[in-house]
Amino acid sequence: MQARQATEAWQRIESWLRRHAPTTHAALKSVASEAQLAALEAVLGVRIPVPLRVLWRQCAGSRDVRGAGLFPDHGWALWEPWNG
Repeated sequence: MQARQATEAWQRIESWLRRHAPTTHAALKSVASEAQLAALEAVLGVRIPVPLRVLWRQCAGSRDVRGAGLFPDHGWALWEPWNG
């Protein structure tokens, strides 16, 4: 249930961005892999909550893209243990 709700919510956000804020949509990073999420859990020593895991499996942040005004400057990421 939580996974489906999180997926549907993100799909609505992404659809809105694609239609109304294409530059912001283009700044979205690709998904986090299960291996990356497992690495994060190992570092933190806790399980990632289902809604957050679902979000990361759909989008792991944004890149710094000029004019992508709906995200903080210089991009953002929920956390990237695979980048050090």
